[in-house]
Amino acid sequence: MCTLAVLALVGVVSFLVIMSHSTGREGLTEVPKVLWTYWEDVVMPPVVRFAIDSWKRWNPSWTIHVITNKTIGLYVDVTTFRHADSLQRLSDYVRLNVLAEHGGVWSDASIIMTQSLDWMLRDMDASRCTFFGHYLDGFTTDMRYPILESWFFACTPRNPFVHQWRDAFMLLNEFDSVEAYIAHVRATTDLQNLSIPEYLTIHVAAQLAMQHRIPKDVRDSMYFRKAEDGPFKYLVDNGWDSATAVRSLCTVRREDMPPLVKLRGLEREQVDEGMGAIQCLY
Repeated sequence: MCTLAVLALVGVVSFLVIMSHSTGREGLTEVPKVLWTYWEDVVMPPVVRFAIDSWKRWNPSWTIHVITNKTIGLYVDVTTFRHADSLQRLSDYVRLNVLAEHGGVWSDASIIMTQSLDWMLRDMDASRCTFFGHYLDGFTTDMRYPILESWFFACTPRNPFVHQWRDAFMLLNEFDSVEAYIAHVRATTDLQNLSIPEYLTIHVAAQLAMQHRIPKDVRDSMYFRKAEDGPFKYLVDNGWDSATAVRSLCTVRREDMPPLVKLRGLEREQVDEGMGAIQCLY
């Protein structure tokens, strides 16, 4: 029977949603200590180097793979994907194929870590989950199928959900356009309040997989945190105003800082060359 637990702390709904306790097999929740990311060029902007340096600082025992266009062929065959005409979709193709096979943690290169990933591993182990991700509450209307973000997620090798997520995304190959794929999925799948699905195609694929392609026991092994209470909290607290939100980061007490801070393109533009706006996060 599906266990959907929304935990409350001091009367406030927590940002944890746990679908778990489906099995007690040994080793089920073992996520390899490997971080994966993609940046198209070997020359990275200072803010990206800053972010990746934060991973190294907090997780010195982890292996970090930064996939670039020079090394992408070592991991995936891009020629098998018809719609690799945008960096966004190419990156989505890479993350799903690499994590489906190898497991570990995918992190966008613009995510800053403020502590080690031990918190995530502990939570996954305690709940016996095989997949961890964030959901966007603003897009979600059906908590049975939270709108999953793709910029940070973790899974076991050959994870059944990530395999189905990858296959749902690769269904794009059967269509001449992304718009035709979206229309096909929308005919049977509730995309809830997801905006710009043509850009967030990987989110569409996640919904197709969650709603139609995985059995209950797999759904029960997935663990989510609310993005607005974690990596996006600084944005929510500042009305999603990028300039104000970035300036606010160094005013947050260290103990109140989420373990992950996600910088979107708009926020990266607010960070100066010397990293002054975010230097306090290091």
